[in-house]
Amino acid sequence: MEIDIEKTGAAVPGSRGSGLALVAAAAQRPEPIPVYAEMSSVNPVFLLPAALDARAEGIAAGFVDSLTLGAGQFCTNPGLIFAVEGAGLDRFLAAAGAGGAPPKAAPQLAASS
Repeated sequence: MEIDIEKTGAAVPGSRGSGLALVAAAAQRPEPIPVYAEMSSVNPVFLLPAALDARAEGIAAGFVDSLTLGAGQFCTNPGLIFAVEGAGLDRFLAAAGAGGAPPKAAPQLAASS
């Protein structure tokens, strides 16, 4: 991998492997440049009891939309949920599980996936 000598910085979202390859290429230049990389994040979501008590269904709808955005291929998709057991969390889980129509397959997905 080579980076155009005119470039003074690089950014990459995606896999750890591609990010590390870009970091290595940037470091090997005669004049190294910074690389800003998002690599393999799990993007935790913290669901607070007061928020769930007030609007569990709305939070669930937003969560499902975020999770399925771009067929789940965005590096900012939520990956872990932290929450306190209770009625608000129960409502969130029920609403998120109901979810409505499943998302449509995106062009990057193979039929056999």
